[in-house]
Amino acid sequence: MALDSPEDFVRLGKHLEEIDDVFQEFLRGSAYSDNTGALGRYPHRSAVLALGGGACRKIDLQMEEDSDGHQFDEFFPDIPYRLWSGAWLDEGNTRYHDCGFLVFERLPFSRVKQVLPETLAQAAGRIVRATVSSLKKSTTRSALQRS
Repeated sequence: MALDSPEDFVRLGKHLEEIDDVFQEFLRGSAYSDNTGALGRYPHRSAVLALGGGACRKIDLQMEEDSDGHQFDEFFPDIPYRLWSGAWLDEGNTRYHDCGFLVFERLPFSRVKQVLPETLAQAAGRIVRATVSSLKKSTTRSALQRS
């Protein structure tokens, strides 16, 4: 079944309701806020922490693609997910960033809820030292495309 409409993406992501209580508990216990709508329609959950001065920390739980790089269009219990965290600072036309941290990848969704509380904490812990100052010292930079 193709992903032709917003409703198709909602249907594909319906299973994420199973982990929303864990995700919301993480948000309540941290300074992060829900940023899920900002990543697009493919199933995911996203948390962001604005540090001020243009710096942010972000944690993303995302449905992965199949081995050929195509998006899945039907849910199945072992559909793979990845959890990633990273930080960046946008200043002028430059983005300073860490390289990000992959907490897990290709983890079957059937196991995500079981490990999510611990791995969300790990994701946040890996970027806890990212500050405006540390990001400005980063040698990892890219040019921002401003419209």
